[in-house]
Amino acid sequence: FLATSAIASAGAALGPANLASGAVPATAAVHTTPQPTGLRLIHLFLPGGWPCNDLWDPKPHSPFRPGMRGSELTATVPSGSSSASSIQLGQPLDFVSRVIDRATLVRSLVDETNTLDHHAAQTRMLAALTFNYPVHEITVDASRTDGLAQALLAATKLTAQSTPHVRVTLPFTPFNGLDAHEQGHRQLLEVMQTIDLPLTAAVWQLEHSGELDRTILCVSSELNRTIAGCPAPGSDLNTGENLVINSPRDYGFHAPFAAANSILFFGGPFKRGHLFGKTGSRHPMRVIDNPVTLDDIHATLATALGQPPRTGRIITDLLRAAT
Repeated sequence: FLATSAIASAGAALGPANLASGAVPATAAVHTTPQPTGLRLIHLFLPGGWPCNDLWDPKPHSPFRPGMRGSELTATVPSGSSSASSIQLGQPLDFVSRVIDRATLVRSLVDETNTLDHHAAQTRMLAALTFNYPVHEITVDASRTDGLAQALLAATKLTAQSTPHVRVTLPFTPFNGLDAHEQGHRQLLEVMQTIDLPLTAAVWQLEHSGELDRTILCVSSELNRTIAGCPAPGSDLNTGENLVINSPRDYGFHAPFAAANSILFFGGPFKRGHLFGKTGSRHPMRVIDNPVTLDDIHATLATALGQPPRTGRIITDLLRAAT
């Protein structure tokens, strides 16, 4: 619980300490501070490719069984209800599930280039979330247990002091962290233990300092993950029937996937407890409703931030009506 104390000691007295005991209220509405003229953006970037089936877009849990087919592997963890009645999240998001009613969750993000190269996908993601002002970069100190908590705390302090755009990045190391090529289930649980509570505490800190309405906290990864197999992962023919999972080493989502991803927006002018988009229930689980491109994400965020978009269409259904 070092992540908890790191933020709690910095002033989030109502947040992480209560989060650790499970005492998280279902709704926010703590402050009525008027909106300032300029919104701020914190972008939490988690490179490596997260398995949305286990996190933001949970599918039915399929426990490991020697000899199971890839088509049977829909999720390695159970899912559960959250503070938003329309949203279920994967079990590794125990704390985030208690504050998801402060967010818009998009489950239908697609990269039209369909690149599976991490560097190219990361470049595209960061370009889409770059606007007409400097980005203050914070790289998480991965050697510290509370590295992410400290980085997010620093980001909330900077935006409270009117820094317009702060990007917090978890270091990317191939074949480690979210970039799981084997032991995906175990690796996912290890990574999310370092992310779940600090992210929740950052939302709590923004809310109880009166900054959530004027700060957008965006959370993204450059790719989703899917089952390995042949033909190419994510292709229409990759149903998983040709993949046999014989050991825990093979149990998990080990292949990058660009045809369906998730992205989150806490605070600012984004709707609260709002779910947008849908993916299929069988592999390859592509987007089947309300596809959103990176260009659309750029245009929507730019509009929310009061800047002219360079490209894309504004997804007005993600934003609250102006008051």
